Amino acid sequence: MQWHSMPKLLARQYRSMPHRGTEDFLYDLLTCICNELNLKKIILMALLSIEGPFDSEWWSASNQLLAHECPVNFYGMVMDYLLDREVVDRYPESESRKASFKGCI
Repeated sequence: MQWHSMPKLLARQYRSMPHRGTEDFLYDLLTCICNELNLKKIILMALLSIEGPFDSEWWSASNQLLAHECPVNFYGMVMDYLLDREVVDRYPESESRKASFKGCI
């Protein structure tokens, strides 16, 4: 999948790009936080844990696969894997489930 979409993905994207992993994200995040603190700004962060191998970034990339002549059988395999996804919010006392039709929250 990466081979067909690599030149089209954003340069600032993490995880799905070679040499752009968690460490790069944390470094960029801390740099941004330090810059804002130096300017005496208030910082608010919300972290989401998304379980599973794909999140919303892959839907735009997967749609581009067909546009860039990815083999139809490979595209079908990826799309089949992404069917019947759901979003699960877990709280200490309860759990909420919702169908995710596009693979995103």
